[in-house]
Amino acid sequence: MLSLGSLNIFSVNNKVDAVRQLIIDRRLDVLTLCETWHEDSDAVCIRRLRADGYTVLECARIINKMTDRNRIGFTNHGGVAIIARRGVRLAKLQPTVLFTKFEYICSRVSVTGDSYVIAAIYRPSTKDVCATFHKGFRLLLGYLSSFQTPVLITGDFNIHIERPNDSDTIWLQNTLSSFGLVQRVDRQPTHKKGGTIDVIITRTDDVISAVDTHETGMFDHKLLQTEINLKQPAACYTSVQSRCWRQLNLDKFRTDLFQSLNTEPMNVSQSTAFSTTPYSTNTLQSGRSPVANEFQT
Repeated sequence: MLSLGSLNIFSVNNKVDAVRQLIIDRRLDVLTLCETWHEDSDAVCIRRLRADGYTVLECARIINKMTDRNRIGFTNHGGVAIIARRGVRLAKLQPTVLFTKFEYICSRVSVTGDSYVIAAIYRPSTKDVCATFHKGFRLLLGYLSSFQTPVLITGDFNIHIERPNDSDTIWLQNTLSSFGLVQRVDRQPTHKKGGTIDVIITRTDDVISAVDTHETGMFDHKLLQTEINLKQPAACYTSVQSRCWRQLNLDKFRTDLFQSLNTEPMNVSQSTAFSTTPYSTNTLQSGRSPVANEFQT
């Protein structure tokens, strides 16, 4: 079992010691952070964590070139990061699409020969849950669904999961369901002011423990913690027969169709071109391929 934590930290800049102690006290293997407020990969807070032996992948909010970083009171809000203890390897993954309505970072997490894929997401409350967000989030889910390993999505969505009739909540649940995913946090407050706005999402068939929430005493958000079983149950496979359509003789098929115009309407299966196209038997893993590929070679 691998222990995972997720937290909106509301600036890691002055909380490095607290983060380190949190990882030790909760015995976390991986911790994802939202709202890190760091400026870049060379930020002091990031270098301090790495100096302590942690692997850190980060993505700071992009700063406008016209912004004066040296201005008194300047803060680079937003930002996400993934922190792993010694012995856990992180390999950054980069979708080819740039998403503008939320911040994210993706990584493959590997330990003792097993691995899973994790994504930390932060959607600012100042950004509307609009069509652009819908499209970007679905594109990211499509990218994550391409991996055969377990997938976890963590972060602060600023969508009130505890409101089952809210249109944004309904949209999120329907979207996750269409990708075979489920939101694992019960409708319990994850923020000190109330509201379930932090999430842990997995595939419906991935094995994880119940998600616990913990008061930290120093953050606005509660820590979400769960354990994932990297030794997933043996996959179920099924055999599917389909014709090798790439071997269909199109010229012969067109001829059969043309000749049928002068006689009785042709049942497609009566075409010699169709009937002589060979079958192919394919083995598919249940729950991983929602649509069988008919175009076999």
